[in-house]
Amino acid sequence: MKLHGVINASGDSLADFSIALDVESAVKRAKELIQVGCVGIDLGAAGSTQFASRVKGGRRVGTP
Repeated sequence: MKLHGVINASGDSLADFSIALDVESAVKRAKELIQVGCVGIDLGAAGSTQFASRVKGGRRVGTP
């Protein structure tokens, strides 16, 4: 089994333990995930729940 972790760079996430709003807290969370055996980390830039703020098309990266 391979364990993957999540770091959410947006306050919109329902999983508040995964939120890292600055570089220092993102690095700290990444180190914690690696320490418990994560082999991959998903860095989410925007929330996807119905409560998340909308991101305008011009601000999206990597989408057609």
